[in-house]
Amino acid sequence: MRLLAAAGTVLLTAHAWVHPGITNSKDDLERLATLAKSDAEPWKSAYEAFAADEHSAKGYELKGLCPYVARTKESATTVCMTDFAHDAGAALQQSLMWIITDDEAYLDNSLEILNEWGKTLKKVNGSDAQLAAGLSGSNFVNAAEIVRHMSDKWAEDDIETFSNMLSTAIYPPAEQHIPSEEQSVPWIANWGTAGAKLVLAAGVFLENQTAIDTAKELMLHS
Repeated sequence: MRLLAAAGTVLLTAHAWVHPGITNSKDDLERLATLAKSDAEPWKSAYEAFAADEHSAKGYELKGLCPYVARTKESATTVCMTDFAHDAGAALQQSLMWIITDDEAYLDNSLEILNEWGKTLKKVNGSDAQLAAGLSGSNFVNAAEIVRHMSDKWAEDDIETFSNMLSTAIYPPAEQHIPSEEQSVPWIANWGTAGAKLVLAAGVFLENQTAIDTAKELMLHS
């Protein structure tokens, strides 16, 4: 299995990295904030619904922190998956609420979630680990990309800790394409598309061309 280089390692490439990236550029985020605060539809109603969601609440609290997350086909053997998914979604939505409102309480909430999971999570496993890593992991990385490059509030040590967690806990099950005892049929249907989404996102956040090339290769040829 190909693993990412250590956090902070930048692989030389022929192109320049542009941040924030992944799903939202700086222009996208600025446009989002402008439209959300306008009276224009459908953006006004969409923002009101988004702001009303529990994951966008200024009072959002961490659902749980687990060193081990498992998503399996049996609820009895699934571990911490609900908390992992809720907090990942909240990390992203809190970052977007900060972009829209300019209220740093949302930024602080997003940073708390990223930092606490970054310090805690050691492994994502289970028969459906690729989905867990791909879907919820992508929310974590998109949130991280926003707060890292749209603010100067995220400490370098915390960024490194989060990057290491991403590289060692979330990336491996997302990138897995060779069958194992745990994941007997990786990289098929929505497993593969979810995994590719995370691998590409991690490549951008970590500025790791190997991850970008891996995702391209798997999408085109697996």
